[in-house]
Amino acid sequence: MGYVVAQSFYHPEETSVRAALGHNTLAVAIALFLIGFFTMLNRRKALTQVLGLLSLENGLFLAAISLTYGMPLVVELGIFFDVLVAVMVLGILVFRIREAFDSMDVSKLRKLRE
Repeated sequence: MGYVVAQSFYHPEETSVRAALGHNTLAVAIALFLIGFFTMLNRRKALTQVLGLLSLENGLFLAAISLTYGMPLVVELGIFFDVLVAVMVLGILVFRIREAFDSMDVSKLRKLRE
């Protein structure tokens, strides 16, 4: 995965991403996606996993913007509303987890499977 990111930084002309967004936009989107994915896998606290999920989602959105050279305003408003609702729901979920278990450590939540 790191090779894909490095190649898109060193050879931006091969990615067909040009114009106003810049040459490295797709590379930054891939890097942001991978950082979010890595954060979700490595962190134990639920809040940092939510932040990793949001970072991953932002990477996907940036990749879509860089490949399609923008989206209509209606689509952007719909995506904004979707992200706003997701952040609110995840915030409430994290708050309730902390209230119920006095910890945000995901390893302690694995006891719920039993």
